[in-house]
Amino acid sequence: MSETSRKVLHAHDPVHAHLVAGLLLSHGIGAVVVGDDHPWANGGDITVHVAARDAERAAAVVAEIEANRSHGAHWMCPECELFAPTELVTCPACGTLRPPRRARS
Repeated sequence: MSETSRKVLHAHDPVHAHLVAGLLLSHGIGAVVVGDDHPWANGGDITVHVAARDAERAAAVVAEIEANRSHGAHWMCPECELFAPTELVTCPACGTLRPPRRARS
């Protein structure tokens, strides 16, 4: 990222950081994971950065991901019936896309 970047997530787990970066990319927001290249990365200082121009949109996406994550929300794959974390947009077992969310009543 050659232009000014902004940190949008501080993670303790490199897998979570890369999942978030992938989800940002699925929203058309380029993201870079920083700090996962050290042997002590688990529990370390791992961050996700986006271009400054995308920071507001990215913060909204990250807030939704973290809210769903903290509630332990899952969705069931309609193809293989595996329960997957809400932050994933495809089933980790078979690759089926997450079905659209129902409107809350």
